[in-house]
Amino acid sequence: MAGRHWEASLAEEHRPLLLPWAHSINEAHEDDAGPIQPKRQRLASIDLLRGVIIIIMAWDHCKDFLSNWNAHDGESHDSGPILGTHSEMWYGPLELYSGKPQYLFARYISHFCAPGFSYLMGTGMVLLASSRRRKAGWSSGRIMRYFLLRGIVLVILGFVVRAATAMLGLMHSARVEASLQRPVGAHAMFGFFQVMTCLGLQMMVCGLLIELLQTLERATGLDQVTLRVGSSPLLSCSPKSLVLFVLGCVCMASTMLTIHQAQHGDAAAHPSPPVAHSFLEIMNRVLFVPGPFFQPSAIMAYPLVPWLGVCLWGAAAGSEFTTAPRVAHQRALLNGIILLACFVLIRTLGGRHLNLRGYPMGEGHQYPWNAWWTVCKYPPELAYISITIGADLVLLFLLSTIQAKAQIPQIILKYGRSPLAFYLSHFFFISTFSIIIYYARGRHFGVPLPAVIPLYLFVVFLEYFIVKAYDQFKSSKGPDSLWRLL
Repeated sequence: MAGRHWEASLAEEHRPLLLPWAHSINEAHEDDAGPIQPKRQRLASIDLLRGVIIIIMAWDHCKDFLSNWNAHDGESHDSGPILGTHSEMWYGPLELYSGKPQYLFARYISHFCAPGFSYLMGTGMVLLASSRRRKAGWSSGRIMRYFLLRGIVLVILGFVVRAATAMLGLMHSARVEASLQRPVGAHAMFGFFQVMTCLGLQMMVCGLLIELLQTLERATGLDQVTLRVGSSPLLSCSPKSLVLFVLGCVCMASTMLTIHQAQHGDAAAHPSPPVAHSFLEIMNRVLFVPGPFFQPSAIMAYPLVPWLGVCLWGAAAGSEFTTAPRVAHQRALLNGIILLACFVLIRTLGGRHLNLRGYPMGEGHQYPWNAWWTVCKYPPELAYISITIGADLVLLFLLSTIQAKAQIPQIILKYGRSPLAFYLSHFFFISTFSIIIYYARGRHFGVPLPAVIPLYLFVVFLEYFIVKAYDQFKSSKGPDSLWRLL
C-alpha cells in the first residue's frame, strides 16, 4: 500500500497506448493550444488494480463473517459456521467445501487479494522512492527511514484492528453472544499475525533493500544488465531489479523446501503443528511456517519470507514502470500469461515436489475438481502464487487500456488510492452487521450466502464516502505530513 506515484510522460515510442481503439488511462492529456511538454501524471492502472482487489477483499470478509453457509468441511470447535476443522493451511485436513464448486469459487476469487497487495506494494515503493528523490530531493537514508516508520505504523494498525474486532466479537468467535459476554484475552486480540502485520514487515525489509541496491547502482555506475543466450539478448534490466527478482525466488524456494520438510510427505497427517516456545521455533513461525506460538490461540498466519518474496518481485518490476510504463504493462501481460501456464503445469505435472496441498498430493479424491484447484495459502505455495500473481498481472495490463475518464474507473480509483482507510473501516461495518443479524434472527448467526450479497454491496457503497473523503484529505497534505504514512 505504498503512497502516491507520479510518472513523467514519455516520448511517442513509450506512450502507454496499448490498443488502437482505447486511450490508456495512463496516457497524458495535453493542452491542445500548445506543443506537448513532459508532465507529471498518476500511473492509474496500479491504483485501479488495487481498488479492484480491495473491493474483492471486502466480499471475502463479508462472506466469512455474515453468512451461515454450511459448505465448510469439518465442524467448528465452538459451533460457529466459519471455524471448521479443515483449512488451506500447510497442515491438517484440506478444505474442499463439501465438493461444491460454487462455494469454492466464492472463496477462490479472493485468493488474488493478498498476493496483489504485496506485489503492488513492492512496485509502489519503487515508484514512491523515485518520486521523492526527483521531486523532493530525499536522500536514500530519508527514504529508508520513511519506509521503516510506515512499516511500523502498519504493524501497529494491524494489531489495533485485530484487538478492536476481537472485542466486538467478529473474529474471536462466530458465536456473537458468547463473545460479547466473555472477556477476550490478549492472545486473541494481539496473537494473530494477519495480512497488515505482514505488509508492515515487508515494507521495512523491502525499503531497506531497495535503497541499498539503489546506492550500489549509483556507486558502480552500472545501470543495465543484459542476459544473453549465445549472442542474442534475452532480457535487459537494471541490476537492482535483477537482484530483487532473484531474492524473491530464493524466498519462495526456501519456503517450499521448509514446508516440505515440516510435512514429512503427508500434510493431512499433521492435524496441528506443536506450539512454538523457544526462540528458534518462534523465528521459524515468523519467517517460514505458519502455526501457533506461545499458546494454541496465538497464530502466525502470514510468515514474512514467502510474502516478502512476492513484494520483492513487485519491486523488481517497479523500475520499468518509472521509465517505460507502456513496456512495463506489456511485460506484465507476458509474465502473467507465463505464470498462469506455470500453474497448470505445476498442478498437472508437479506432483508432490512442486505442490503443498490438493489433488497432486493425493488429497481430495472424493472431490477431484475442487481438490485440483484447492491450493495452500498459508504459506503461499508456488501454484498459489502462479495463479494469483498471473491473473493480477493480466488484469493490470487490461486496466491500463481502459478509458481514463469513464465513470466506473474513476470510482474504482477512489478505492485504490485509499486502501488503508477502506481496510481499517470495513471491519467495523461488518462487525456491526454481524451483531445486528445475530439478535434480529433470534440469536442465530448469519444469513444464507445469497443474502450476504446486498450487505456486501452496501458495505462497499458506504466505504466509497470514506475513501473519497480520506483521499481528498490526504491530497491536501505535503509529502512530509505524518498523514502520508496512512
